[in-house]
Amino acid sequence: MLALNKKINFDKLSTDDNTKKEKLDKEQLTERIHYLFSAKDLYAKTKEKTIMLTINYNPNFEDLYDTIVEKYCRNEQLQKRLLKYKSTILDIFKQKKHTNIRTLIFGIISLEKLYPILTSISYTPRKYLNKEIYNCLKSTFTLAIKIKSKHINNLNYDNITDSQYIDNSFIFEFMLYHHLDENKIKENLIYKIKHKNLAFNKLQYYSYLKSDEEVYFYLKQLYNELTSSIYPIKEYPSIISRLLKLKSIGFTIDLKIYQNCMIDKIDSEENISFDILENFNKNARIYNITSNTYIKNLKKSILNKLTYLPQAFF
Repeated sequence: MLALNKKINFDKLSTDDNTKKEKLDKEQLTERIHYLFSAKDLYAKTKEKTIMLTINYNPNFEDLYDTIVEKYCRNEQLQKRLLKYKSTILDIFKQKKHTNIRTLIFGIISLEKLYPILTSISYTPRKYLNKEIYNCLKSTFTLAIKIKSKHINNLNYDNITDSQYIDNSFIFEFMLYHHLDENKIKENLIYKIKHKNLAFNKLQYYSYLKSDEEVYFYLKQLYNELTSSIYPIKEYPSIISRLLKLKSIGFTIDLKIYQNCMIDKIDSEENISFDILENFNKNARIYNITSNTYIKNLKKSILNKLTYLPQAFF
């Protein structure tokens, strides 16, 4: 099409004389194409017209947001939710000073995979589930920014120190490794809803508590909850980790009384499977406390209760 364009002057070419032909032969077309697309000729024609100016393009998210959501989100329910929480999502990008449109698209596409699973969960009252879905929405975009801004594919929990990041491990696993376990997601979310008001959850986000007295209040509540055997054994490493963290920043905590509550719970269990020990070890590794004295004592109690250990364990 360009070789036949009458607005381009091909008079300099050997085959293009003043005598205009109605049709071009193959030789003329080839020479015209070479003239237009030869790298050497192209540079010669454009080198003096290069403008030495860099223009930073910062797209206005507020103006583009609706268009991007409507274009890339095919789930109508999710689309409505994304438009409803537009200001929340834009605030996350604004606080991070991140203006890459592809990151927004990455977050939307990730949510579109997760959303049908989240909305298929049966839980009443529904408002508690909706609140967790809202938290998942914020987590997804916060993590999307983390992933895209660091340009790495092997993030771990230690890399994610942002207080805005709401820990939902299934979002982490899906966005980084494309692993999607529907049953695990449902179990994870229902557990979080049920345990939202437990002391351990409050102490996980202790920086949001208003005073030291409030921290001590929840520490006492945590002890009472442990004596009532509310927490599953696999949660113990994360509880120990949180207590160690609070102690390291100045709170007076007798870790031994919490450890004893946990050991009592382990000893009272009729059947402890090897899976519990595996999950226990896995959680301990995540929280980097495998060499901790309190964890060693808990593991010893678990080992004493096990009736079977695979040879590979030793």
